[in-house]
Amino acid sequence: MTTDEARLRALAPISDEEVAALALDGERELASAIAARRRRRALAPLRGDGHGGRPRLAALVASTALIALAGVGLAVGIAGSGSSPAGGPAGAGGPAGAGGPVATDGATGPAVTGVDGASDQLPPATTPSATSPAGTGPNGAVEQAGRGAKAQPPRYLLPHGWRVTRADEHGRDGEMTFERDGAKLELHWRAGSLDASLDSRARDAERLPDVALDSGRRAAVLSQGRGFHTALWQAGDFTFEFQVGATAPPPPSRPSRAHPPQFLPAARLTAGGFADLLRSLRQATLSDWLAALPARAVVLDQRPATVDEMLADVPLPPGFDSTGLKDGELVRDRYQLGATVIGTVSCAWIDRWAAARGAGDRAGVAAAAAAMARVSDAAVLREMAREGAFPAVLEDFAAAMATRDGRTHDGKGARVDEAAQEGLGCSMR
Repeated sequence: MTTDEARLRALAPISDEEVAALALDGERELASAIAARRRRRALAPLRGDGHGGRPRLAALVASTALIALAGVGLAVGIAGSGSSPAGGPAGAGGPAGAGGPVATDGATGPAVTGVDGASDQLPPATTPSATSPAGTGPNGAVEQAGRGAKAQPPRYLLPHGWRVTRADEHGRDGEMTFERDGAKLELHWRAGSLDASLDSRARDAERLPDVALDSGRRAAVLSQGRGFHTALWQAGDFTFEFQVGATAPPPPSRPSRAHPPQFLPAARLTAGGFADLLRSLRQATLSDWLAALPARAVVLDQRPATVDEMLADVPLPPGFDSTGLKDGELVRDRYQLGATVIGTVSCAWIDRWAAARGAGDRAGVAAAAAAMARVSDAAVLREMAREGAFPAVLEDFAAAMATRDGRTHDGKGARVDEAAQEGLGCSMR
């Protein structure tokens, strides 16, 4: 193992097997980010990990990992153009959420078999609260936006006590997490055809019998062993992918700077048990889906106020316009929206810092560095630090901006403006 590999692995407490169980889109995105970093920083070449010749992703998680795995899912969702993550003039953001458990169709859930060969009686079903957030009622502005000109994906829920614990959209793609009694399921959707997704998944997986869904569609089911199963189906313009995993262990009592959330295989769930869960997936109305979202989801009509709240204690560069951050997808996860909002401001300050350095403007350099130090201490980042590593990335950037050489990782990494282009998607002038 090279010195760089050892350092990266120490920063990323995740094993090769755990990385092998990651959503495949996430692996591709992470591999792409890693390849870009290797080109720019001449990172030492890495050996294969024994899983079909894939790169040793576990050893790489921390390189761009503080970004690529900083959120609840795999991507922070802040790559774009302009001096901002996620694209858009001053940036692009995401929306604010409705709470309540998942709607169900009975008082008691049926028994599910396939977990350690046993029959598991599910707990009584729960129903969403009758009170919905403003704009999410039958004629609410959020529902109208959800039925806008662009084709919207079908919305799915799981009955029998499965709670939606996360939902996030980025462009026309999205993902959500269901949890119950420590078990975790992931649903992803993206604009595009089923064939391309199925071909890429089938290379390293065993094809199992198709499953008929409640909506009448048929899902292709694949297994990669170790309790990891995935199902794919086409619904209009979108391909859906339903995956099984388990809740990550709690972070250490004294978390390191880089403690990314882990997506672990649910080794106890058999293929039959996965098929039963897949059949129970129900297509929901938009209003029911919105009512089932957790409080951490930011729906569209709550987004402007949420963005203002996130920026309340953050110094903004002259001329900064937050308008572009206040519109966008129907729903964003609060962590991801925070990364987009604060990442956008950070890009602007880093751009000013780099321009001042290039012009020999010491006062400008000092002012941008001082502002970035305040940005890195924003209240929303302190909140986010309990969940992921994005705040630690910005702390590192802020510390580097106050040094003579401006290099990250205690002077051993890339210069801040280079690291920000790679990690945050910033565009420097």
